[in-house]
Amino acid sequence: MDLRTKLLLGIGIALLFAFSLVALFSALSMETSYRKLETVEMEDAVATVRSAIEIDMKTSYSTAKDYSVWSATYQFLEGENPDWLRENMGADFFSRFPLDRVMIFNRSGGLIFSMQYNDTALLVEPASGVYIDDMERFNMAMKTIRSQNGSYGILEASGGPVVIASHPILKDDASGPVAGSLHLARHLDEEYLSELSERTGDTISVIPAEEIAGNASYAGVEGQFSAGKQIAVETSGNDFVTAYIPLIDQEPPADYYLAVTSPRTIYQTGMSGITTFLVSIAVAGIFLTLFILVFVDRIILSRINTIIRSVKERGVTADGEEKTESREADELTRLAVSIDPVFTELATSREKMAESEERYRMLAESAQDIIFIIDRDDTITYVNAFAAKAFGRPKSTIIGRPRSALFPGPIGERQRQSLDRVLSTGEPVKIEGSLPLPTGEIWQDTLLVPIRDLHSTITGVMGISRDLTKRKEAEDALATAHHKLTLISTITRHDILNQLTALASYLELSRDYAENDTARDFIEKEQRIAALIDREINFTRDFEDVGAGVPVWHNVNAVISGSNRTLLTGGVAVEIGFTDIEIYADSLLEKVFFNLIDNAIRYGGSGLSSVRFSAQENAGSLVIRCEDNGAGIRPDEKERIFEQGYGNHTGLGLFLCREILRITGISITETGTLGTGARFDIVVPPGKWRRTGQDAAG
Repeated sequence: MDLRTKLLLGIGIALLFAFSLVALFSALSMETSYRKLETVEMEDAVATVRSAIEIDMKTSYSTAKDYSVWSATYQFLEGENPDWLRENMGADFFSRFPLDRVMIFNRSGGLIFSMQYNDTALLVEPASGVYIDDMERFNMAMKTIRSQNGSYGILEASGGPVVIASHPILKDDASGPVAGSLHLARHLDEEYLSELSERTGDTISVIPAEEIAGNASYAGVEGQFSAGKQIAVETSGNDFVTAYIPLIDQEPPADYYLAVTSPRTIYQTGMSGITTFLVSIAVAGIFLTLFILVFVDRIILSRINTIIRSVKERGVTADGEEKTESREADELTRLAVSIDPVFTELATSREKMAESEERYRMLAESAQDIIFIIDRDDTITYVNAFAAKAFGRPKSTIIGRPRSALFPGPIGERQRQSLDRVLSTGEPVKIEGSLPLPTGEIWQDTLLVPIRDLHSTITGVMGISRDLTKRKEAEDALATAHHKLTLISTITRHDILNQLTALASYLELSRDYAENDTARDFIEKEQRIAALIDREINFTRDFEDVGAGVPVWHNVNAVISGSNRTLLTGGVAVEIGFTDIEIYADSLLEKVFFNLIDNAIRYGGSGLSSVRFSAQENAGSLVIRCEDNGAGIRPDEKERIFEQGYGNHTGLGLFLCREILRITGISITETGTLGTGARFDIVVPPGKWRRTGQDAAG
């Protein structure tokens, strides 16, 4: 037997075996599923039967209550209505209600009336003595005459289970004292069970416990109840299935069990479907096996033979010449012919890759920045020559060591947090801070980027650190100079304000001593000039802080809320329609929103009741809108209100707002309509705003 025959035979047997296993496991799984579905159906059927019996008991109880809470019945027991029995307890009573027996006891527990219905003779006759004993025992146990409420249930009577409904006899208004009790009963006999079967669509029977106990045919039922199940389900061949459950208000082991029998329609339908499925699987398996065998033989095995022949034909012939082409050239044959060029191309690619790696290595090694790579285990896997020189040690003593060995303490912990952030988010992180080196401490700007493998899994972090020490020193020198200038201007401004205060006092005194209106008019003008100088001096105090600090990210909702708390709004509601927006702006941003709210209150007029802030994105920018329902601004003043010195108050508020925002490229314009209120649009460019929790951009 050649290789081709063995391979095809082995593949065929393996495929048939695989299809057989699939069919077997599928059939077993489907059969188990149908059995479970059948069990669920029988549980539903049992619940339906028990519900029907429960309804019958409640109906009997309702009838007992109707006849018990009735003054006519009450008077009968009191001896005042002797015709009650003839009028109410005749044969027509039993024809109207599905009952077997009626019994009435007085308040002392004595039997007053006991009748049963003979459905064969259609006559009412006295109840049997055994039944009377059962009812007297039940009446004493239930103590019906001692309560205002009745009861219903199933009585374990001598002749079998009985549906019983009892109620104390009261007056029409349910008042007492209780005159006695009325009991209505119906046996769970064959007639009742036959009626119940017609209603539910299943065959129903009641089986005494002693009939099940020790009976080999009920061994499975006993086993299921012994295992703690509330419902036992047993099959009778392939035709019927029966569910057993204790009667209502009983738990296993019970005196009587309710048996509900149904045809195995679901199971039989399922078995038919499984048979069809197995036949279909068999047919499909045979055809698929044949197809795979033909496919393997024609597409793979035959071409393997072609490749073998091609390789042989490419060998050296007797005259020493090598053949370069096969007589049967298809895809795989051409692949065989192309093997050598592919290997050559692979070798060329490796050389180019090595050249590329060398080029990038030279770039990293010649860079005048610290370049390093750290893996997920916090181990240094690469540093360039500049980094090794900065650390004052050979590269071999750095690579392979834990990063924490070079940077212990708080600095190392801060570095670890930044690295973890890159590893967890997969996003670059830019940090700036000091770095202690053997040559001294430097100030550096570091960019951390994730390194990914071919499967896009992050394997480490590459960092590039640039020395910013000189720039930092220049910034510190500038800050020192700015501090000195601020100190000088503060002292000078303080002295000028003191002199202005004294001047204002003398002008006020001069006004009191003025002897004519002309002199007083000059003094008032001098006072206004002094007040204007005071406002200008105060403005220089605010304006000198603009741009003095480094811009930071501000939560706009918090800034507006802080501005609102420092103002006396006088009943004007300030509404903020967002909570999660941050913008990159000067540290004096709060003055912007303070001035906007203050201007609305000052110039909005008597009709002003609210100032609303909202935000919406527009082409990547963010528009923060401040609008009120006041008087509004005339069209010719929309731009002039931002000029220094314009306005009814200081003329500096909106000018200062625009200058504060302009530092980070944010603009502000007035876009409202006169008569409907003022509206200021603050446009934040892309990169200068973000949702709360996002990384800073810009």
